Amino acid sequence: MLKRILGLLGWLGVALVFAAVAVRFLRPEQQPLYNWLAIAGLVCTLLYILSQWREVMRSFSGREARFGTLAFASIAVVLAILVGINYLASRRNKRWDLTSAKQFTLSEQTKKVLQGLERPVMIRVFDRAEGFERYRERLDEYKYASDKVTVEYIDVDRRPADAQRYQVQQFGTVAFEYDGRVERVTSDGEQELTNGLIKVVQGRQ
Repeated sequence: MLKRILGLLGWLGVALVFAAVAVRFLRPEQQPLYNWLAIAGLVCTLLYILSQWREVMRSFSGREARFGTLAFASIAVVLAILVGINYLASRRNKRWDLTSAKQFTLSEQTKKVLQGLERPVMIRVFDRAEGFERYRERLDEYKYASDKVTVEYIDVDRRPADAQRYQVQQFGTVAFEYDGRVERVTSDGEQELTNGLIKVVQGRQ
C-alpha cells in the first residue's frame, strides 16, 4: 500500500511540474501559482526519489546497471527539457494567444499607450459575477503589457455602494481611474477600452 502511495506521489510530482511549465507559458502573470506548482512538483518528485533509494542503488549494480543508467539518463533528459522550456519562456517573455483569430492580442497602439503609463491605473469592471469572463482575457493582456495596470472585478449585486461611488449606471461598465480622474466605458472591445484609457490619462472628457 505504501509503495503504491509513493508511486502516485512520483506521478503527482511530474504532473505538477508540467502544470507549472504550462502556467509559465500560458499565464506568465500568475507567477505565484507557477512558483507553488514548481516547488510542490519538485518536492513530490524528491520525496519519491528518496523513498526509492535502495532500488536506485541496486539499479547501478550487477546486471541491472545498464537499465538503471538508461532510466536516469531519461530522467535527466526530461528535466533538461523542462529547464530549457522554462528558460525560453523567461527569455521570450511572451504570452500566447491560442484563439484562431488572435482576438485577445493587443494592437500596437494599445501596447504603446500601456507602456507609456507614468502612474498606476486601476481598471474596475462592474458587472454580475457571471459576466466577468468576457473581460478577463483582454484585461489580462493589459496587465501583462504594463506593470502599472491593476484590474478589479466588482459584483454589483454584492457591492452596490462601490457602483454608486463610481456612478455606474449599468452592468458591464468598466471604470478607469488614473491620477484622481475616472473614465467609464460600457464595452469589452479593445478599441473602446483603450479610448477610455487614453481619455483618463490625458484628462479629456
